[in-house]
Amino acid sequence: MNTLLPVQENAVAAIRISSLKQGLQGDSPEAQKEQIERFALSRNIKIKKFFIFMESASKEEQPVQEAIDNCDHTWITTYYQSEKIEKYIPNIPNIRVLHDKKITGNAGSLLEHHKKISQEDPDGDFLIIPSDCVYENFSLTDFWKSHIVSGSEVTLAVVPPKTYGEYVSIRNEKPQKIISNPTPDSMSTIGIYLMKNKYLLDWLYKIKKIWNGESLNLTKDIIHPAIYNDNVAVYRLSKNSYWDDTGTILRYHQNNMRLSNNQNVIDNRAQIDPNVQLKKCVVLGATEIKNNCSIENAVISTLENSNKHEIIITKICDFDK
Repeated sequence: MNTLLPVQENAVAAIRISSLKQGLQGDSPEAQKEQIERFALSRNIKIKKFFIFMESASKEEQPVQEAIDNCDHTWITTYYQSEKIEKYIPNIPNIRVLHDKKITGNAGSLLEHHKKISQEDPDGDFLIIPSDCVYENFSLTDFWKSHIVSGSEVTLAVVPPKTYGEYVSIRNEKPQKIISNPTPDSMSTIGIYLMKNKYLLDWLYKIKKIWNGESLNLTKDIIHPAIYNDNVAVYRLSKNSYWDDTGTILRYHQNNMRLSNNQNVIDNRAQIDPNVQLKKCVVLGATEIKNNCSIENAVISTLENSNKHEIIITKICDFDK
């Protein structure tokens, strides 16, 4: 009788020793390596590369970033003003900008570029992160480890309920369903997912046959069906983590003020006369602010493609109801 083994996963492993003393007196890197190898063997995981870091965790950039950087490919899908976004992307070989031909939702964007995505190793994992959010103290390494340990097809990251967006009800650490209003057992979904490549590729293959270009949503069209099939795990961001969606002018301004300690955030291309008084303002692009004026709590920009340098002032009080 033939015994079918589960498909083997590939992984990289990071061992961090936060001080030289710990490296000498605690578990040695070699001992930790053996523990990881035993765990990987029990889970049918092949460790492709080990990283050993003997550095302090107090550094601004965690050393495990090197391990995270070993992702095979990074794709950035864009639609609106793609050329402006592309010029900010560093010239790194494994990062590519994909231009959507029309608005088809985040899942529709995956379908539009399915030929490129389908070239991926089916034994790997696919990480999806929205671009209009702010993150702090969010360990992608821990997120990925949680996904591997769960053995689920999909793992979604969640935070305590926000006042906006979608929510997932959770029972015994298993997601039950996606809901529109928060409940005592729910958490906010934040649009960050880890999926097994094979699961995503199978979905793309099936949907591509019948897709006529309509808008598709990751949560509704991929995550929700997986929840009903008991193929989804949740990952709760730690208590010292921070996440917020900056997709509205109000939250965009709030997060800029939070990160700048309520100081003005001014683009280095902006030209502001010395007699102009700004307080808690965000000034975008090559905006020129002249005359003796005073502006507070606003996002200020220049009208696109205007020869008159018309200024748009969006007062945050207009949205803070």
